[in-house]
Amino acid sequence: MVDLSHLEGKTVFITGASRGIGEATARLFALSGAHVVLAARSKNAISAIAEELNANGFKATAIALDVADPEVVEKAITSIEGGVNILVNNAGLIDPIARIDESDPAAWGNIIDVNLKGPYYATRAALTKMIENGAGTIINISS
Repeated sequence: MVDLSHLEGKTVFITGASRGIGEATARLFALSGAHVVLAARSKNAISAIAEELNANGFKATAIALDVADPEVVEKAITSIEGGVNILVNNAGLIDPIARIDESDPAAWGNIIDVNLKGPYYATRAALTKMIENGAGTIINISS
């Protein structure tokens, strides 16, 4: 296994952390000693994951948010004392899947807001403090 001890004490902000890749990523970073901030629309899911991690001696925080809302994303990320060391842009939508001639323009716009604009909003919010701190890592996940 890879030594991830260098992550101890780092703050990792993970969008789409309520299940799947986001949840697994949060658990891996927590096991590595990082403070994980689980961000997703599913408040109950991320709260349960954070509570479980904290109960097992790890450091986790849950922040319910929609990555399509730039003001909410900026407020969440900039409120983290010391800033974010690692940003994992993982939130994404696939539905609704439809033929273009049968698709709903509003639903298509929502997919763009989450899958394209969401990582931009989070990166923009985290970047200022990363530059100020002289370091940072941004991981973009796509499928």
